[in-house]
Formats: sequence, structure tokens, C-alpha cells
Amino acid sequence: MTRLPDGRVLKGSRPAQRKKAQFWTEVANDTDELIQHIPEPPVHDADSTDETKGKKVRAKKPRTTPDGVRDKKSASTGHHSGLKPSQRGFKWPTP
Repeated sequence: MTRLPDGRVLKGSRPAQRKKAQFWTEVANDTDELIQHIPEPPVHDADSTDETKGKKVRAKKPRTTPDGVRDKKSASTGHHSGLKPSQRGFKWPTP
């Protein structure tokens, strides 16, 4: 087992490990060369002014309904019995 500097682990016979190690080092070198050729976009001063402004903070609207009314609406589920058909004591509704 051979560990490469980038964290890869190569398994197999020694000649196979050498071939794989050579391949991955070439890949790493090629990627380094390609990354060096990427031009960086110019940085505008306008971007820094947007960051200083930040987001506008909205004031919260006062509630028109009391808390108790909102809670009651979600509490009523419409089930008369809390039992499920698979539970003991379930009564099937009469038609």
C-alpha cells in the first residue's frame, strides 16, 4: 500500500503502484498548470459599498389575534377517538 501526498492510497503489486503513482502525479502537475492559467476577475469597489449597507431591517407588525385563538385552530384535528383501527378497543363507525 502506497500513500500519495494528496491523500490517495494505492493498492496492488509494487509495479502497479508505481504506474498508478506516476499517473496521479502527472494529473496533479497538469491540474496545477491549468489552475495557474485561470485569470482572476477584477474586484470592483461597488461590491464593497453593497456590503457596508447590509440588509434593511423590517419592523414587526403587531398581532391582531391573541395567542389563544391561533393555538385553538391547530388543536382541533377532527378525530373523535384517539384510537387507531390496529389498536385494541377501536370502535368502527356505524353507517
